[in-house]
Amino acid sequence: MTSVCIQRIATATPPHDVHAAFSEYASGMLYDPRARSVLNHMVQRAGINHRYSYVQAGSGNTSDSLDGENLFLSGNFSTTEKRMKLFEHFAPHLQRCVLDRLALSAKERSSIQHDAPGHSDRDSLRRR
Repeated sequence: MTSVCIQRIATATPPHDVHAAFSEYASGMLYDPRARSVLNHMVQRAGINHRYSYVQAGSGNTSDSLDGENLFLSGNFSTTEKRMKLFEHFAPHLQRCVLDRLALSAKERSSIQHDAPGHSDRDSLRRR
């Protein structure tokens, strides 16, 4: 049996901190002051200070949309499929960021065996 151990860990996040903008947007969608108060209380109690996304909240938005892409359009949010396609588009960038932070040697990169379903990670692993 092969033994496995973790030698390094790295993380990456999308560039835009959207938590405050999203919380404000969600609160603004509620017309009932009591419901808005409950939501704001829940947001505060959750202890989440930052939430990151590739969707840039507030960039070209209207009062009905959180973002310029209209993914979060009041009364007509995008489907999970559409949001996952957006994530799929940006996931390789996150992967490259993580790999760079791991500071792997060429030999270490070539020894990684993981390939995500439907993707060829090997090209990203070997790039430097």
